Order: sequence, then structure tokens, then C-alpha cells
Amino acid sequence: MPINLQPVFYAVNRATRADSGLPLNWARVKGWVQYRSKIVLPQAPKVTPKPKKCPEIVTLSDYRTSPNMEFWNKFPFNPLPVTPFTPVNIDELEKRVNAVSTKMTWAQKNRAERTISNLKYGASTYQLSQLPACYCKNSKSTFTYGEHVTDTVANWVKQGIVSGPFKSPPLERFRVNPLVAVDQDDKVRLVMNVSLPENESLNDNVDQNLLEKVHMSSARSVSYVIVEAGKGAWLSKMDMRDAYKVLPVPLTEIRLQGFRWLDMYFAETQQIFGAEPSVCNFDGLGKTVQTIVSIECQASERSSPRQLDDTIKINPKNSDECHEFTEKYTSLCKDIGIQLADNCKKFEKRSRTPITGRFLESFSIPTTTLGGCLTTKSTKLCQQLWML
Repeated sequence: MPINLQPVFYAVNRATRADSGLPLNWARVKGWVQYRSKIVLPQAPKVTPKPKKCPEIVTLSDYRTSPNMEFWNKFPFNPLPVTPFTPVNIDELEKRVNAVSTKMTWAQKNRAERTISNLKYGASTYQLSQLPACYCKNSKSTFTYGEHVTDTVANWVKQGIVSGPFKSPPLERFRVNPLVAVDQDDKVRLVMNVSLPENESLNDNVDQNLLEKVHMSSARSVSYVIVEAGKGAWLSKMDMRDAYKVLPVPLTEIRLQGFRWLDMYFAETQQIFGAEPSVCNFDGLGKTVQTIVSIECQASERSSPRQLDDTIKINPKNSDECHEFTEKYTSLCKDIGIQLADNCKKFEKRSRTPITGRFLESFSIPTTTLGGCLTTKSTKLCQQLWML
């Protein structure tokens, strides 16, 4: 005679739907279970065509697979560096520092010397311990924007700031960090995520005691300087191009900055956008350039607020200091090999002076409407300045 067994469930405590993460309204749960409407699948993000810097690189139909040798034959190659690489003319920078060193404070002189050393030998990532090798997968966004990612990597290799491609890891204990593609208005920014793997990443392993504290100007602090300058104040803004890429890392730390793309290995040899030490390492260079120009113009650094690679100069209408500072800053960057971003076309047409196109007279921040006080609107306008 067959035995009919019935499962019996016991609960120690009374459980509710809320304990399982369900809403108390059973009709809503039933609607999910018996859903009969049309299911709308999320659409893939639209990839806006952007100009390519390496048009000779073949476009692939799928960036998750390995391309053939014909593809790689057209791809540039850059070997691992024998010495740290920088486009900065170190001798000229050192010459300009020495010319004003007697007028520098101890902190300014120390920062300038450290900056020159970093350019010669590489700026350290200040690791607490020797990190092991790792392998992290790239973000899905890199495959969505695969053509742009490939174009960026090829351009970096051409510029000499990335070594590769290599069929196998080029260094012992090579770390393969994940790439992330961020779609912006005019380009796709490629970022190496050095905050993974969790608890074993480059950023997790930084010795915070060795990092110089970075002071950056806020939109509000810029507003104060503009209010003090008064009606019709002169304003200019300089933006260093490819800022982090002018500063190398030590040869011994290149293994920490690897990545993999299209089944090939690459290594970034310069400061990484997204690495915590890169901020203070580059800030030393930007601050030193500002200090040199301020001393040459006998100007207060407070009138030239900074945010890393961006420097703004503000002065009253009856002063020529803004013009002098901008010309000397532009000239110094040219002499030491630092490229500045092109003039902003939006404001160049509205400028009343033809000197360099970098000068603005009460256009982006109308001091006539500030009325000696700060408003939400004026602060937002100052925030836009850093975005130009």
C-alpha cells in the first residue's frame, strides 16, 4: 500500500511579506505574477559619431573578440620606456625656478624641487606594500564604445604615454586593471579604474601620509575675488591640455598600471586619471607654474584661483595685471612644453581685446549684477568657468 507523504514546514517566528521584501498590498504582487502587458526592453545607448584620431585603424563589428593580424599590423606599437618620458622641457623649467627661487617661500621651493624630481625620475604612487598581480574585466561600457576606446588606446600609444600592444604580460606581477568608457559631449573619456579589486587596489594601498594636501579653489571663492575686482573686471582662464599625461611614473611602478584590450596587454607609463596620488603629483607642477608667473608679475596668487590644470586670473578694470599674467603664463607653458587648450570660441567672439582671445571683460560673470553679494546664479556661473 503506497504511503502518501505531505511536506510540512515549520516557522520559528511569524514572517510577513515585508520580511521577504514584498509590498503588503497583495494585489500589487499578484499583478507582477500575472503580468500580461507588453514588456519593454531597455534600449542600448546611442553611440554618437565622434572624430577619430587614428582613422587608419579598422573598425570592428564586435569588440569582444580578437582581431586578426591584419588589424594589428596597422596598429601602432610603443615599447616599454628605458627612462621616464615627459614632453616637459625640464632644463627650461629648472632654469625658470632658479630665476625666482630667492623670492619663493620654503614650501614653494620644496614643491618646485619635488616637481622637477618627479619629471626626471617619475612621480611615485606611494604604495604601502608590494601589490600582487591581478586580472580585472573591463566595464561593459568599453564594448558599447569599442571603436572610440580602440581609437583612444591607439592615440595614447602614438603619443608614447602607453606601451604596447603585447601578446602576454610584459612585466612580472603585471596588474590588469579594468577600463571604463565615459561618454561626453565631444569625446569618450577612457578611464582606468585603479580602485579594483576591492581591498587590493592601487588606491587602497596608498600611504596617505606621503601625499601633499591639495587646495583647490571653489566657485564661491572665485565669486569673492570677482566681487572684490568690481564692475568691468578683467578675467582670463588657462587650461593645461592632457594634464596628467605630462608626468611619468617610476619605471618600477609601470607594472601597476596595466590593462587589457582586444586580447592584448598595454601599460600606461604616465599618471593615471582616477589614481589618488595623481592629483597631488600633478598639482605640484600646476602650482609651480602659477608661482613662477605670480612672482614675475609681482601678483598675489589669490587673484589667480586654480583647480589642478585650470587657472583663472581676475583683476580690476583699470589694471593691466590680467593681460600681463596671461601672456607670461602662456609664454612659460610654451617654453617648457606644456600645451594649453584652444581658446573658447563661445567667449572669444565677445572679447573686446584681440591679444590672445583668452581675455574676457565682464561677460561670463557679469560683475554689474553681483551687487557686492553672492547669489546662487553667480555661483553657478563661476562653476561654469571650470568647465570651459
